[in-house]
Amino acid sequence: MPDHTAVVVRKRIVFVLFALSLVMFALVCRLFYLQVIRNEWLRQMALDQRYATLYEDSRRGPIYDVRFRKLAVSMSAESIVAIPAQISDARDTAAKLSEVLDMDYQSVYAKLTQPLASVYIKRRVDQETAQAVKELRLPGIVFTEKGERFYPSGSIASHVLGIVGTDNQGLEGLELEYDEYLSGKRGRRRSEVDARGRDIPLGEKEYIPPEDGYGIVLTIDERIQMIAEREIERAVVEANAARGTIIMMNPKTGGILALATYPSFDLTDWRNTTAEQRRMWPLLDAYEPGSTFKIVTAAAVLDSGTRSVYSTFDDIGYVLVDGHRLRCWRAGGHGHQTFVETMENSCNPAFATYAREMGVDVFYRYIRAFGFGLPTGIDFPGDSTAKGMLQSEKTVGAVGIATIGFGQGIAVTPLQLLQAIATVANGGTMMKPRLVEAVVDERLQIVEKFPPVSVRQVISPSTAQILNEVLVSVVENGSGTRAQIPGYLVAGKTGTAQKVDHRGGYGDKRVASFGGYAPADDPVVAALVIIDEPNTYTTYGGVLAAPAFQAAVSDALRLLGVPPNRPVAETVAKPNQVYVPDVRNYPVVEAAEKAKEAGLGLRIVGGQGNIVLSQNPVPGAAVQLNTVVNVVVGDDPE
Repeated sequence: MPDHTAVVVRKRIVFVLFALSLVMFALVCRLFYLQVIRNEWLRQMALDQRYATLYEDSRRGPIYDVRFRKLAVSMSAESIVAIPAQISDARDTAAKLSEVLDMDYQSVYAKLTQPLASVYIKRRVDQETAQAVKELRLPGIVFTEKGERFYPSGSIASHVLGIVGTDNQGLEGLELEYDEYLSGKRGRRRSEVDARGRDIPLGEKEYIPPEDGYGIVLTIDERIQMIAEREIERAVVEANAARGTIIMMNPKTGGILALATYPSFDLTDWRNTTAEQRRMWPLLDAYEPGSTFKIVTAAAVLDSGTRSVYSTFDDIGYVLVDGHRLRCWRAGGHGHQTFVETMENSCNPAFATYAREMGVDVFYRYIRAFGFGLPTGIDFPGDSTAKGMLQSEKTVGAVGIATIGFGQGIAVTPLQLLQAIATVANGGTMMKPRLVEAVVDERLQIVEKFPPVSVRQVISPSTAQILNEVLVSVVENGSGTRAQIPGYLVAGKTGTAQKVDHRGGYGDKRVASFGGYAPADDPVVAALVIIDEPNTYTTYGGVLAAPAFQAAVSDALRLLGVPPNRPVAETVAKPNQVYVPDVRNYPVVEAAEKAKEAGLGLRIVGGQGNIVLSQNPVPGAAVQLNTVVNVVVGDDPE
């Protein structure tokens, strides 16, 4: 028995020692956790209890255009802050503040009695109001500076600039994309307080001033931006359209000269707008480009050697693909055409045939080389997901590849399409589009520069030169005549695309567009105009979008100091003679007015519709006064 009792006692002692060891180990672990792992957190907790901290916003850096004109600046305004623990009579304080600030008494009182270290009573008050509150000398009421965005040029480039939140943070646009540069660093006022949160008169005090943010310099030229906004507003209103955009780019550098959308929004009243109204859809949203995409198809055809510029095509009005009839916009077709004429006439059967002749692998290689199905890389929020829609080459099928040839069955963003057009203008070299040129300090010294970036060589310089001549012919002789700029050679292509409806089919809504560049012999400006859902007598891109391109780009060339290099025709020839005006791609009513102004008549000799497709005598011919110009008409030839 004694031996058994001793064994039990020993076991109990071992158990107690083991339990005590576990407790001690747990205590050591807990001590290590608190002293080492949570050291900084606990230290900060102690400081927070010991000190009252009031943060002071930095001023956001300014946003400049490419000529250093300020588009957005920050101005300091005082905000009124309450420290509830330091307020002895909340009711009396609330009564006095509500009267001076013209605020509801109950809302002020509720803020003063919140269990918080500090609370904003009113942000960004004017100097007179701030002074009136200061003269009240209310305990626990202090002031801090808050930055407020101001726009010297109004709401110019509102979608590009984006918006700033209440706490000085970028929320959208370039304000968000470059927030780390623009926002700066907050300052703080810190003072030692007692257990009830009241200031200790001789306690420690600390003030760290805020550091203002850097400025950013855009590639956008404010003057050209204003022109683009003026012209897109005019075009959208006249077409009774849902919306529209003009994007203008330097094809040699990728710098965006202007990015205008209509409707726009008021930067100072952005809270009364929706996210959809503020959405930068020209960079983010995809649409079927229609005939403007024929630029890409033509580039691929010529560069791959599938066809040459001397090739011909016989158009009977349609082409059969796997039993599907892909029609030409012109009843009966265009007949025998050269390659150039297929582009001038925007012949869908021709471009469907070109795409099929190349084959899926070759065509898709060029489509991807031109950047479709990929983000552009522009410095703007959301670009990484803005890839458009491109069906897999494994499932595209014969009809699919044929329709992509004339711009259906593929969805692109407006910026992707402009980047492709600018690639042709730049001799086949694609440049990365960009909105910001540099980051600068308050003395306008460069902190960081963002130089032009060459992405890749998409087509050979010789192919680009040949295609350039084709696109010039489209503007001189084809569907793009209303994009002509006196004194300059212009290259481009019109487009009139059907929109896919909610059922996945093609409805009645259209997108009218024109993309091109000038001067074609040494491009300085590439531009794309889109008029979304026009609701007027026509939806033809050559009628609605080309004139907006002409007006915007001609003014831009003048502002950029690009001199004319082509002779401008005289308006009067010999006595009793006049030059025939170009009335192609004009509505019949406007064509008749132009002819009348020139002292000529106008007669419809063929076709049915509202748009002049061809004329005789040809534009520029010298004829006798009162000569009748014979025209053939049609409707929306794409």
